Amino acid sequence: MDGSSAIALLVSAWSCSLILLFVKFQQSAASLRPGRLPPGPTPLPLIGNLLDIPRVRPWLGFNDMAKKYGNLMHFRALGRSIIIINDPDTVMDLFEKRSTVYLSRPQTILSSLYVSQIAHAPFEQCNHVVAFRTGWEWNMAFFPYGPKWKHYRRAVWAYYHPDVIAKYYPCQTENARRLLSKLLSDDTRLVEHVRSAIGATLVTITYGVDVTMDSSDTLLSTFEEGVKSIQLFVSGSSVLEFIPILSRLPTWLPGTAYLRDLARTRQATYRMRDVPWNAAKEALSEGRASESIARSMVERLSHLSDDVDLGEEMVARDVSAISYAAGIDTTHAVLCNFFVAMALYPDVQKAAQAELDAIVGQSRLPEFEDRDNLPYINAIIKETLRWHPAAPLGLAHRSTEDDIHEGYFIPEGSIVMVNVWSIMNDPAVYPEPEKFIPERFFKEGRIDAAVRDPFAYLFGFGPRICPGRHYADASLFITIASVLHTLNIHPPRDSNGQPIQTELRTTSGLVVHIDNYRCTVTPRSATEELIRNLD
Repeated sequence: MDGSSAIALLVSAWSCSLILLFVKFQQSAASLRPGRLPPGPTPLPLIGNLLDIPRVRPWLGFNDMAKKYGNLMHFRALGRSIIIINDPDTVMDLFEKRSTVYLSRPQTILSSLYVSQIAHAPFEQCNHVVAFRTGWEWNMAFFPYGPKWKHYRRAVWAYYHPDVIAKYYPCQTENARRLLSKLLSDDTRLVEHVRSAIGATLVTITYGVDVTMDSSDTLLSTFEEGVKSIQLFVSGSSVLEFIPILSRLPTWLPGTAYLRDLARTRQATYRMRDVPWNAAKEALSEGRASESIARSMVERLSHLSDDVDLGEEMVARDVSAISYAAGIDTTHAVLCNFFVAMALYPDVQKAAQAELDAIVGQSRLPEFEDRDNLPYINAIIKETLRWHPAAPLGLAHRSTEDDIHEGYFIPEGSIVMVNVWSIMNDPAVYPEPEKFIPERFFKEGRIDAAVRDPFAYLFGFGPRICPGRHYADASLFITIASVLHTLNIHPPRDSNGQPIQTELRTTSGLVVHIDNYRCTVTPRSATEELIRNLD
């Protein structure tokens, strides 16, 4: 045997020994567990279930696997436990009744690549010890539970709790109506117009800057470039989460284009955080700042001492950018899905328009004051949220201590994810879940409180529930009511004028939308003049 063969044999033997030791360690660790792990696929040595985790539209894969393994499933990937929940009872038990165990976030390579562990560091020190590959260290949605998260949460809630939402109604209403004019003039850019309307509202409310409802607007472009990376945040979807050492490879090596992309992403997210904040500060110093969240924060900072001011300004800057980052993708996805639903279900559209004609009339546009008298519109909003959930897996949680649920052991440090899609497509609760049926939430002329409300599942759970959910709900109402009152939405048609039959397909990522369907809009003859008068 030559030298190279001997070396190869030794390496092979050494590798086998490591694998055997690893398996033995896993078996020993399993014998010490206080209960059995939830069911799941049998893991392979070393890599565990890494190959079993669905990569494309994972919520569908997890839903199918639940038929075999049950509504609480366990996967193991390179030593990390991943728990998938597919039913609402378990969600409420873990995230509501025992929320303190599941308040944190997994510190993955994509959402939060640590230089050192800062889960318990004071919030004012975190920015000095953390390095994120994607530049999202300022977004509290990805913070681990601790003082920093609490501080940011209070700052955001101050501007989005139910008692203050009404002051945003005028801006939301104005941009919903500007959207009508945009759609009437060019419905081929429907998806773009909807996104620009949502973004313009968020920028105006947050920074007091009146932007054009056009993707070429400088501030909107800055934000849009930054939020692109939000689609990376599906836990378990990237090998970088499990082999973080790959993130340290030189970017000049072949096959490391993903690292160069992450570097560009990091700079874009910093720009979306810094550019509009600096613009708002400049406007305030020049006396031309409109009422906004940023203006309120800057004015409050002016009363603080210098040693506190810098840290608090960082918080104010970050919180302002979070408003856009948290609200743009999900609201956009929901509204685009709404247009598709109306094109596919003309009877629903007609029923909604009949309600609007009866309550609002044909001489004016809908207002927020009309909402309590428009139960069918509210049912459409609920069904739109349920039909194709914008964030079907939400953001992952992390367990901070060992836990037992119905005899199953959930180890400390587990990634815990809720399959919202599965919950929203449960045929026992929502018969024919693939169909768009607002009547499922409607009974005797009012919303049926006995039916599972999508609003309770689509904005997160427990203390980590989205603080901007009331703002988002208001935005959905005024936009959907305004569109239905003034426009007819049609499916695409072929050269013979017949509706094109299309099997709907959604994108894959943290936030998803229907990506293969384009509808058209025309004005309703009864209310067309209301749009014309907006110009």
